[in-house]
Amino acid sequence: MRNLFFAIAVLFYSVSINAQMNFRVYSFSYMQESNPNHENRITSYSKKVISNEDFKYRTFLRESKKSTEKYHIGEQQFSKKELTKLLRNCARKSGDSKEFKQYLIDENPEFSTYFSDSHTPNLYTKFKKGTLNQYVIDLINDWEN
Repeated sequence: MRNLFFAIAVLFYSVSINAQMNFRVYSFSYMQESNPNHENRITSYSKKVISNEDFKYRTFLRESKKSTEKYHIGEQQFSKKELTKLLRNCARKSGDSKEFKQYLIDENPEFSTYFSDSHTPNLYTKFKKGTLNQYVIDLINDWEN
């Protein structure tokens, strides 16, 4: 009986050692998953705004309220209406396109990857047009001329 107990203990010990030593080493590397679908939707949003020669914020906002589109920017999710309002507020607060981009980055650092450097100045001028600040600036420019 003693030998049987000893044999079972040795067998159990050897099996457990083998089980612990039988593992695989996986090399994990962190890769940020980029979803081109989201980037294309943001690009299509900015192209839609930029390509519209007669862009009117209020009309665009009305259309965006009816839309069910969602834009994932980093960890945040914006509806089309929320994104439109955010861009308008950032344009209203900023004095030029560099400040506009900085306000966007302060809001969400991922904006720097979603809006290209060529689109940002155009978005700024489209969303800045029609604000009270822009109206005052236009009046001053007309007064000087």
